[in-house]
Parts: sequence; C-alpha cells; structure tokens
Amino acid sequence: PTLSPPEIEAVANTARADLARAIAAAQAALPLEPARAVAEPLRDAALAVQDAARAIIEARPLLVVRTLEAPGNLRLLAHRWYGDHARAAELWRLNLGALRAPNRLSAGDRIHAYAR
Repeated sequence: PTLSPPEIEAVANTARADLARAIAAAQAALPLEPARAVAEPLRDAALAVQDAARAIIEARPLLVVRTLEAPGNLRLLAHRWYGDHARAAELWRLNLGALRAPNRLSAGDRIHAYAR
C-alpha cells in the first residue's frame, strides 16, 4: 500500500531483469537441454512477477491529476478530497519530486491523486 504504480512497475522491472540475467547465465554456462530446463521455470517466474504487478496496480483506484481550487497544504487537501487528513502521506508519495512546497499549495496547482 505504500508504493505508487510507477514504483511497483520499477520493482517488477528489476525482478524481471534479474531473472533475465539468470536465464542468460544458464544459457552461457550449460548445454542446450539443461539450460532450457533452467530457463523455462525462470521465464514462468518472470511472467508471474509481471502478472502480480499488473494485478496490484489494477486493484488500486485510478490515478488522476486534479487541479487545486483553493490554496492549502497536503493535509488540508486530503481532508477536502477524501474526508481523511491522514491520506496526506499518500498524496505526498504520489507527488514526490513534483511538489516544491507541500505546505504552501496554490490554487491552480496540479496534483496526482487517486480518483477515490
């Protein structure tokens, strides 16, 4: 629940890249048939990682960009949009690097948020 969709994608891509390196190493070190016996389960694992990441991302609400109608901070914004000020941390994670001053948001600023 603490990772944003791009972070989930990055974790899945890292795992798949590691599996691809393991497949390449097996193919380089082993004859054809033994290498195939090692590579097939690793390919299945890579597909399982991809499917799991997709399922996690799709289980979350839609990520949208919303425009602020009034100035405020992330805690106030979370209360306005969701009725729960504690979701300010979620808004912070979704907008890492995009917010210069999370305690001084202006009307018209565009913020990534979950649709619900």
